[in-house]
Amino acid sequence: MTPSFGSQSMVAPLRRVIVKRPEEAFQNSEAIDKEWSGLNYLRPPDFHRACDEHARLIALLRTSGAEVLELPRTPARAWIRSIPTIPC
Repeated sequence: MTPSFGSQSMVAPLRRVIVKRPEEAFQNSEAIDKEWSGLNYLRPPDFHRACDEHARLIALLRTSGAEVLELPRTPARAWIRSIPTIPC
């Protein structure tokens, strides 16, 4: 039985992928301005550019035949504060 998630090959066609839209991950430019430094980013992400690039990526994935699953917004982004970070 083939698992329905995880990477079983580095060269086989991509069949299913899970993504999170920038609108769900970053929420908006104001949220980025408040949080980017504490997340050890070198500079704040460009929210509008991330949205545009994400839309193009999803279009390419779907054109290739991959099933695209989208993660929902994480309430209060509490999960990210529990991830240990290592400064570069």
